[in-house]
Amino acid sequence: MSQVLSVFGIGFIVSYLGSIPPGTLNLTVIQLGIQSHHRAALSFAFASAFVEFFFAGAAVLAQQYFMSNPSWSGHFELITAIVLHMMGLINLTYRKNGRSKEATLSPKIGFWQGFILSCVNPMAIPFWLTVTTALEAANWLTISPSNLVFYLFGISLGTLLLLWHASLFGRRLKALQDKPWLMYRLPGFILLTLSFYTFYQWTL
Repeated sequence: MSQVLSVFGIGFIVSYLGSIPPGTLNLTVIQLGIQSHHRAALSFAFASAFVEFFFAGAAVLAQQYFMSNPSWSGHFELITAIVLHMMGLINLTYRKNGRSKEATLSPKIGFWQGFILSCVNPMAIPFWLTVTTALEAANWLTISPSNLVFYLFGISLGTLLLLWHASLFGRRLKALQDKPWLMYRLPGFILLTLSFYTFYQWTL
């Protein structure tokens, strides 16, 4: 039971924190919160969490295949370190260019808008593939057939809660977008640290 709770908690925390940097999904739901479309925002968040469950599942299964194949495992740890390093550098060198375009959304199409935007999110699978590999390399996470679903539920709940919080505190969160150190620099340093650790594990 303790391992199940640990896997669930790690999935929840990483998903929640990983959804903070501004992107298509949270910027859209922030705008819904500003416009007081809370029911549409909740539907949007549920749809996004639903899609995230399956995207994360696909990423974990791909990661397990690569790591269980001796001809892939060593190379995959190196690829993971490189991807994490690139993601960290992108966050550290980010420069905001003007104000983000505001989105509008009707409560009737909130769910489908969230579903479609989540399905075309190109970073979901690579993100969970690399993060899961880095967590396992650091011995913070052990995925097994018996606890995989709890890891995915944690990820979905983290996405749902972050998007709902974004809608409730839209104005406050929108102001945080003007604080690049909090929104980008800190996540960038964390990603770089994970990349260095993963590269170190690869050299052993």
